[in-house]
Amino acid sequence: MEDLMSTGYGLSKLITLDYDHCTIALKTIARMHAYGFTNKYNTKFSEMTEKISENKSLASWFNESVDILTTALETMPNSKDINNTFKKYCESLYKSFTSEKYPKSLCHNQLLRKNLMFRYNKYNKPLCCRFINFQSISLSLPTIDIFTFLYSNTTSEFREKHLFELTNYYYNELYIIEELSDEYYKQMLLEIFHEIQEISIQRNISKELCMKLINDSCEGYKINIKSFACTPISGKSGFLGSHSILHINANIDDELTKIHFFVKFLPTEPGQMFFLNIIQGFIREALIYKEIFQIMTSLKINVNTIIANCYMVCSNALVFDLLEEYRVLPKIKMFDYKHVEIMFKSLAKLHAASVILEEKLTERDGECFILGEKYRNIFFEFMYQNGKIVTAMPMGIILVNDLLLNLMDRKCLKKKLDTLLEKLPYYTTASSKYRNFGRYLPQSHDVMCALHQTTTIETRQKHKLQLQTQYYKYFKKELQEHDINCEDVITFEEFLESCEEMEPFALLQTARNFQFWMMSPEYEKEYFSNPELQNRFNDGDVFDLISRNLHTKAYREIMQDTHGPLLEYLKRV
Repeated sequence: MEDLMSTGYGLSKLITLDYDHCTIALKTIARMHAYGFTNKYNTKFSEMTEKISENKSLASWFNESVDILTTALETMPNSKDINNTFKKYCESLYKSFTSEKYPKSLCHNQLLRKNLMFRYNKYNKPLCCRFINFQSISLSLPTIDIFTFLYSNTTSEFREKHLFELTNYYYNELYIIEELSDEYYKQMLLEIFHEIQEISIQRNISKELCMKLINDSCEGYKINIKSFACTPISGKSGFLGSHSILHINANIDDELTKIHFFVKFLPTEPGQMFFLNIIQGFIREALIYKEIFQIMTSLKINVNTIIANCYMVCSNALVFDLLEEYRVLPKIKMFDYKHVEIMFKSLAKLHAASVILEEKLTERDGECFILGEKYRNIFFEFMYQNGKIVTAMPMGIILVNDLLLNLMDRKCLKKKLDTLLEKLPYYTTASSKYRNFGRYLPQSHDVMCALHQTTTIETRQKHKLQLQTQYYKYFKKELQEHDINCEDVITFEEFLESCEEMEPFALLQTARNFQFWMMSPEYEKEYFSNPELQNRFNDGDVFDLISRNLHTKAYREIMQDTHGPLLEYLKRV
């Protein structure tokens, strides 16, 4: 083996590594991982290709590590609550750790200070890095190497300032520390335990993430995070997310400042998480904010007035502006004309933005760009192509008719619903004759669903055409500002025709959604704590949901208002 010391290499004299040492080491880590990605299917690595999920020694090591940390955490205040949260977090972490969906590479797995050798220039600045002691090498997750290196060789304060910057540096370049004094070792463990506490309690919101959030909005200032906490919003504020307010207390240029963000976590309920995974809901939302809206902004397509600014996309959460001046109306309160008009103005801007984006990218790249084609693996139609959802739609509507309304014969209703559902693939896919948007459906689907899900029958009877006209006027105005002729996209007559075609599906979707959305607070609490009820609903069984909620007056009235128009429509056709 080569004598590295004879060629100028040696262990760093620093107890914890500085920024220069970290970048040099990360460059070498990136080179090793790049080699691993390129050669991981090489037969000479065959002994390392055991699936992580089947590695018994790894599972044993992980469990032992959790036990050791749990014992250590028992010495901290509020240890019982912290340990319960910590163990749940570790279970989730292990699932991610052993998942086969993440790419593996050649990993050192022991990037501690004693296994890193640096060569220096005459000014004692590190020039390059070599690794030694490869006894633990395997095909594994690259993030294990990166975070083992950073957490084993840097301080909490250093990571707070540089963690995101260094991980980005690594991407772009694509445990035991040697004997220390007991006092230093205890201090380092204490820092790590505090970080474990924070991550466990705050659902993966770390001090480093808070520092990045503040840095992004206060660049150039001297910043010190004093404290932070995620406070869940009281009551259920979303069915496909768990919502919290992130409170950060920071000294910005020595002035104590309180800053707040809205955080949308993945749902904690297994049934909701199951449904979110089926529709790839989190992936869709992350893509929209992280990529599509950013491309729009770079092309001077102004969507910032209709969306909340998304500061960060994490593995389990999205972090937004708090929008303190905005509020959400109670779910049982329908919109008046003015609310709908304002909503349609924003909706028209969103729909127009997708048209403008397609036009600009087509012009720039010299070939036809269509959002639905570019992101076909994400913008697939999840509602009308899902067998369980489509099956449950008539079941719930028939049940409400049988138990409450009695407006139609059951057999006749079933037959007409089946006929309507057969038309779904034509009217709600890219084969529709009208240009598609958003979820990648016709814009009229959005317009009509928004109208039916936010207004009363009386409001629609009085103002439907006027509101549709207002929407089209706003849509046309947005396109004109980018020199796009709205008539070339869709004429007003075609838009109204499309709205008429979409109306029965809007009625259908409104009836289906309101069966779930309008459950009583008592049933809601039981539903979200009972995986069996969630599984029943996801399997298309809505009997328990509807039959039990029909005992409340508010639910009966809402079912009358949402199902009555659909049944009256079906009686006519």
